[in-house]
Amino acid sequence: MCLKRDVLNARISALCYLSTRGFEDWRFEPGTFNSDSFAMATRQMLLTPDANGRCLIEDFKVLLLDNAPIHHAAVDVLDELEQYVKVLFIPPYCYHLSPLDNGAFGWTVNFLKASENKHFGQRPIQEGLTAAFLAMPATAARYCFHNCNYLFRPDNDSDSDSSDSDSSDSDSDDA
Repeated sequence: MCLKRDVLNARISALCYLSTRGFEDWRFEPGTFNSDSFAMATRQMLLTPDANGRCLIEDFKVLLLDNAPIHHAAVDVLDELEQYVKVLFIPPYCYHLSPLDNGAFGWTVNFLKASENKHFGQRPIQEGLTAAFLAMPATAARYCFHNCNYLFRPDNDSDSDSSDSDSSDSDSDDA
């Protein structure tokens, strides 16, 4: 997701990891992500252990990426991810298969519109996006995957009460 704010005249890209639980993690980049910044942000979000020693990627079985050239160019991080999950790429021009394009971006925009009284338009865009990403409920996130006809099976080995098993990412310039 890439947004340009005329007020600040600054382009900000957001790299988001969405699961059926909601937005799991995200990073912002001035300008646009390249393969190096994508790889670094992905390692920070998915492969860095938390306080309990677990990496976020361990919660998933599949990582669904859009077909951005920077994703394909980040071979080293893809190899690392494949130690944990199956990495799949959405075919080119198949936006109907992207949960971010089929609900999550729209939900984020609607959240920001409904939150006009919080004056996100007068603050850095990262604040509004972070508020929206944190606010997305699991039901809305599951709907984004449902819109793409993705099906889920409960994971009996999961420590959480969720049946989530898939994650999607995007840093497209469509927003």
